[in-house]
Amino acid sequence: MRGIFVIILLICSLSVYGQTEKRPLWKIQLEGALDNYNRWEVEPSVTFQPFKYAGIGVSFLFSKSLDGIHLNGVSADKKFRFELNDEKVLSTHLACRIAPQFYTPSWILGHDREYALYLTFSPGITCSFPPTKHITLAYFPNSTGVWTPHHYEEITTSRAEPLSFQLKTSVSLEIEESLIISLGYTLSNLDPYSGLRETVFDGNMLNLGKKRPFFHSLSIGIGWRFKKLGRINVRPSFLFCSLLPGNPHVYQRLSVAGILLRLVQIQLPEFLPH
Repeated sequence: MRGIFVIILLICSLSVYGQTEKRPLWKIQLEGALDNYNRWEVEPSVTFQPFKYAGIGVSFLFSKSLDGIHLNGVSADKKFRFELNDEKVLSTHLACRIAPQFYTPSWILGHDREYALYLTFSPGITCSFPPTKHITLAYFPNSTGVWTPHHYEEITTSRAEPLSFQLKTSVSLEIEESLIISLGYTLSNLDPYSGLRETVFDGNMLNLGKKRPFFHSLSIGIGWRFKKLGRINVRPSFLFCSLLPGNPHVYQRLSVAGILLRLVQIQLPEFLPH
C-alpha cells in the first residue's frame, strides 16, 4: 500500500509542477489492435505529460479471441460428455498497463505549422487479472440424442502469470496540439492464455496452440490533448502524518478509499458540462 501511496504522491507532485506549463498536459486515447495470438484488442488510456519529452500513462486492456474457444470431451469413467457452459470466460483477457512514455522532438509540418509528427517509446508492465478464472462445465449422459445436462461442475483454472513486460513504439500525427492519430507496435512476453494452458479439465487439456516466444501487436489509435484534467488539492499535513512510524491508523489511511476521500479532491474536467 505504501507503494501505491508513493505513486499517487509522485503524480500529484508532477501535476503541481505542470501547472506552470502552457501546453496541454493530459491526453486521452482509444486504441484498437490485432495480435499474433489471433485476438483483437481495445485499449483506452490516460497520459499525463508534465515534461516536454516524457510522461506516464495508464491504460486498461480488453482482448478477445477471433476464434471461439471450445472445450468438450468425455469424462474419465466414460459415463458423461461435457462441454464448456460459457466460452467467453476463456476467450477474453483483461489487464492494466502502466508505462512511462518518451517522445522525440516533433517534425513540424503544414503551411501554418499546425501538424506535428513524432515518435513515442514506452517500456512498461502489464498486470493481468483476475489471476484465476472459474469455469462451469455442463455434463450430459454419454448417450446419443441426450442434450439435457445431468449436472454442472465448476473448475478453477491454474494461476496465471500476473505481470509481464512490454515495449511499445508508435508514430503519431498531432493536429493543432489537440487531435492525435497514431500507429503503434508492441513487443511483450505476455501470454493471454497463461494459467489456462496448465489447467486439466476431467483429464483433458485445452488445445490453445503453441505458446509464442513473444507477443506482437499492431495498433491504430485516436486521442485528444487538453490542458487540465481537474484541480487537485493535496493536504500536506495528512501526507506527513500518514508516514509517521507508529501511527495506528496508517494502513487505514493508506487504503485506496482513504486516499481518494482524504488525500485528493478531484473536480470534474473543465471541458465537461456541469
